[in-house]
Amino acid sequence: MTNKNFESALTTLKERFGNTTLVINSHLNKLLNLTPVKKSTEVASLRKLLDACVTEINLESFGLKVENYSALLTPILIKLLPSDTMLEITKKLGTDEDFQVIKIIEYLKTDVVAREKTAALIAN
Repeated sequence: MTNKNFESALTTLKERFGNTTLVINSHLNKLLNLTPVKKSTEVASLRKLLDACVTEINLESFGLKVENYSALLTPILIKLLPSDTMLEITKKLGTDEDFQVIKIIEYLKTDVVAREKTAALIAN
C-alpha cells in the first residue's frame, strides 16, 4: 500500500465509521435488542448477556462516562435479567443511590462466575 492509497483508505474508514452518533446509537440498539434471560440457571445465557452488556455499555472511548447515562441504562438492563437475580441485586444494593448500571453489572459478574464455578465443580 502506498502513502496515497493509505490516506485514501484512512479517509474512507473515517467517513464510514467516524460518525460517533451512529456508533453510539448502534451500541444502544444492540442493548435494546438483547434477548432477556428467563432463568438464573441458564448460566451460558447469563454469560452471553453479561459479555454483551459490558461491550455495549462501555462508551468511554466516545467521551461518554457511564455515570452520565446510567439512569437510562438501568431499566434496560433490569428487563434483561431473571426476576430472582433482580431480587438478589435489589437486596444487595438496597438504596437508590447504589442502584446503578455499573453496580448491577459488578453483581452480575460475581454471580455468573460463581455459577460457572459451581457448574464446573458439579460436573467433575
